[in-house]
Amino acid sequence: MSQSEHDAEARLRGQIEAYHDAALAYACVKLGLPETMGESAWTAEDLAKALDLSAPHLLRTLRGLVTIGLCAEQPGGRFALTETGRALAPDAHSTLREKLLIVVEQYWRPWANLAACVKTGTPAFEQVFGESVGAWRRSHPEAGAVFEAYVEGETFAQSQPIVDALDLAGVKTVAEIGGGHGALLAAVLLAHPHANGVLMDVPHKLSGARVYLQSDGLAGRVGLMAGDMLQAMPVEADLYLLSPCSSSMTMRQPAPSWRTAAKP
Repeated sequence: MSQSEHDAEARLRGQIEAYHDAALAYACVKLGLPETMGESAWTAEDLAKALDLSAPHLLRTLRGLVTIGLCAEQPGGRFALTETGRALAPDAHSTLREKLLIVVEQYWRPWANLAACVKTGTPAFEQVFGESVGAWRRSHPEAGAVFEAYVEGETFAQSQPIVDALDLAGVKTVAEIGGGHGALLAAVLLAHPHANGVLMDVPHKLSGARVYLQSDGLAGRVGLMAGDMLQAMPVEADLYLLSPCSSSMTMRQPAPSWRTAAKP
């Protein structure tokens, strides 16, 4: 075997075995290690007692977490979270915890079913879970909430270029359509105190929007409107924002109401 063939096989082997890393990180989150370990260093025995786990198996898991950079082993057999590992804590300013849960719990099995999807044309998620991803998340509200938290965090984190590009001179009302909890709308309104907003989405998402907007001090500046953007557009505004979390769906199913939504 030539060196180039050996290197190619090594790369492929690493890609095949990459699931180990995601599985270790997922176990870290599901076992509650980030929030329990905090800033302290623990022995496997003490951590196992605190979480009612098997100490020998936890020790092997911690050593696995060291290999992927989520933990560091210190003298005396103690383990501490690294900066990377702390990004998986519930209170971290990151959406990686939510992304990890979504990937393993919602996407892992459908991706493993990709070949069947290509053969039949039926979405892999529907083949695995028996319903569309949207319907499944509505019937599994805890998983749906994890997805919403991830989308909102990512939207807000990536909203600054949009905010910078918008000219809101003369704009009094900004409407975000299909915006979930209103992360993009919140970023725009925080940058433009003179404007008010309207957030339109399906009813089950608006309850979370109230809490989200209150935390940003925007509850008094945003009106909430329940509706389906693919059916009707009853919102009147000076500027319309199509939320990133719904734009791909709208491109697949363009809503006739968008043609008449804006004022002439």
